[in-house]
Amino acid sequence: AEDLYVAIIKLQHRAHDMAGIATSYENETYCERGMGEVAVAFSRDKLARLKGSIGIGHVRWTTVGDESISNAHPIHGVFWNKNTFPEDFYIGHNGQLTQQNVLMERFSDYQPDVTTDTKFIAALISSSGKDTFEEALQYACSILKGTYSFVVLYRNTVYAVRDTTGNRPLVLGVNGNALMVSSETVAFNPLGGHYIDEVNPGEIIKITQTPFDYCRIPIRQV
Repeated sequence: AEDLYVAIIKLQHRAHDMAGIATSYENETYCERGMGEVAVAFSRDKLARLKGSIGIGHVRWTTVGDESISNAHPIHGVFWNKNTFPEDFYIGHNGQLTQQNVLMERFSDYQPDVTTDTKFIAALISSSGKDTFEEALQYACSILKGTYSFVVLYRNTVYAVRDTTGNRPLVLGVNGNALMVSSETVAFNPLGGHYIDEVNPGEIIKITQTPFDYCRIPIRQV
């Protein structure tokens, strides 16, 4: 959490409305969010409650939805796995979806809290009916329209997603101890990290904690 804290401070020029961090430890997830800039949104107590050594962070500038703590990222979602156990996941999103109303009509079983388009992504994953989270994420990405990039924390894994247009930046970095992904390489600097590659347009990068590795997954379009 402390590493994510200093990293998103370096992204503060992108947004000032809200900030949030989600982490994972032994398949349990933790999230803290707040209004205002990172230093205002987070106290030492909040950071201490964020257990684990894998996670995502976000600073938000309100473009779609109300400027309220309920719309601060990371946005919470619930995935029902094949054993019907609910599992938490969190999304940090950059960009805007298009045709959302059309998609909502198409997926009539979707009953959303539509105060931000990120919740639409979370609901598509939650209501996918797929056996695995990765299949549910692929399903959602195959449907979404617009220009976006986002990161998802699920169990001890981070997924980094970039839409097929590639208009929203997303880059991969590394230091001796960690893999990192960010909208800008400046977030790597305080962690001693450096750029190694881009997340390609129309691609999901899966970063796993055990083993410490990543793989590339193409988004299948429908």
